[in-house]
Amino acid sequence: MDFFLKSDFEAYLVGGIIRDTLLGRKTHDIDISVHGDAIKAATELNKIIRGKLEIHKDFGTATILKNRTRIDIAMTRDEIYPKPGALPQVFESDIHGDLRRRDFSINAMALALNRKKLRFLDPFFGMKYLNERLIRVIHPKSFLDDPTRIFRALRYKNRLNFKLESKTEKLLIEAVWLRVLKKVSKQRILNELKLICKEKTYLKTLKDLHHYEIFEFNMKKLNLIKKIPDDLKCYYFLSLLEDKFPLSNEEERIVSNFRNLERIRNTLKSAKINSDIYYALHNVDERVIKVLNRLYKGLRQKIRKFYRLRRIKPIIRGDDLLALSIKPGPIFREILSGIHKMQLDGLVKSKHDATQIIKKWLNVS
Repeated sequence: MDFFLKSDFEAYLVGGIIRDTLLGRKTHDIDISVHGDAIKAATELNKIIRGKLEIHKDFGTATILKNRTRIDIAMTRDEIYPKPGALPQVFESDIHGDLRRRDFSINAMALALNRKKLRFLDPFFGMKYLNERLIRVIHPKSFLDDPTRIFRALRYKNRLNFKLESKTEKLLIEAVWLRVLKKVSKQRILNELKLICKEKTYLKTLKDLHHYEIFEFNMKKLNLIKKIPDDLKCYYFLSLLEDKFPLSNEEERIVSNFRNLERIRNTLKSAKINSDIYYALHNVDERVIKVLNRLYKGLRQKIRKFYRLRRIKPIIRGDDLLALSIKPGPIFREILSGIHKMQLDGLVKSKHDATQIIKKWLNVS
């Protein structure tokens, strides 16, 4: 960071970059705290780096993206929590306040980028716990102030192959018993679960969520997640939970499909004719169909047939029913699906034949 060493900015390398460097781990994330105008510092630094600069004026922070490297620059700040689980109130501070607000000792170390002297700051014994391979909170109210630290403690523990320091583990268990996560929005919890599922050690952390009684779910079903594609792992895990999370319609559909995976599998397995095969899968998300194809070799032939059947365009549509003076309503869907099934099974091959069948149905009704 020659730029800061030669500048008048009071800047510090902080957090994960210090931790990972000391552990000999590669990282592409660089966190810098600046006492003063962090946005100005980021703007001047980017004139040299020439990356993509993102400025967040409301937070007094900026991000520079260059190739695979991400540099986050923020003002040194402290925070207070108005109540447990609430978002913190942030205010400008010095580096000591900035380190004091952090989650764990191993993330609360800093290196002062001073032109005269590089100074290492470790007020919460991060180096000690790094050497002892322990995750330790900075203060006893840490999990109460921000319950999402429960997820991060387990994520770091497994990523780094560390253990929870004994007092920290007791505090985590107490926080879970006090149901502090009920005070956190589902969106924030969902964000943490998505981060967990991106980790190489995601399975250990998900098992920890069960071990520490943070979530209840079927452990046998969890083992199937090893065969789920990375971008769908979180949705599969969510399907094991009773909790409701703020998902898009598309995400909700995927979770629902995973929740009904056994039923979909059994329906497809028992399907004998074309229409049964098609309607076993026509409402299933494409990505979940690919998962079925990966998981169950015995279903692959039927899945291939489903893709062929899907290319068949229905010979009767809503406009055709209107032309027959049929009023829109529930009967529309019944007629359209009925004719479509017959078409898939080769029982009707032309619009004329389909129209005659519909007229017979209407006469019968």
